[in-house]
Amino acid sequence: MLGPLGKSLAQLDAHGMPVLATADAGVLPYYSQWRTIDIFGLNERAIGRSGRHDPTYILSQKPDLVFLNSSAPDSFVARMPWVQSLYDASRGYGLAPVLVIHVRFAEYYTWALGSPQNPIVHRWRTGLSGM
Repeated sequence: MLGPLGKSLAQLDAHGMPVLATADAGVLPYYSQWRTIDIFGLNERAIGRSGRHDPTYILSQKPDLVFLNSSAPDSFVARMPWVQSLYDASRGYGLAPVLVIHVRFAEYYTWALGSPQNPIVHRWRTGLSGM
């Protein structure tokens, strides 16, 4: 399911370079071609070198969408403690759940968070209704 989501992001007419923050920093950035903040830190120098998953740093990059992994579909249940901090900070930053995706091969749920006022998020969400 993440491949088609990445492809749907790539189809958006986004002026400039949209930003995605995600731990699934393989297929999503590959297909979307969005600038990606790897919140896990493997491909993000600032996080990889420090080992700190700092929500302030991640949100300072002004992501259009933040994808976080949860153990549950109905309420956010972080799979790692630092992910809960990022979820809480994202909500405080004004991001809201846009979509919850069941990742079957790994049995978790990816929560897509975005600003309701962000035109990119609005176009993406509108386009998903046709998927």
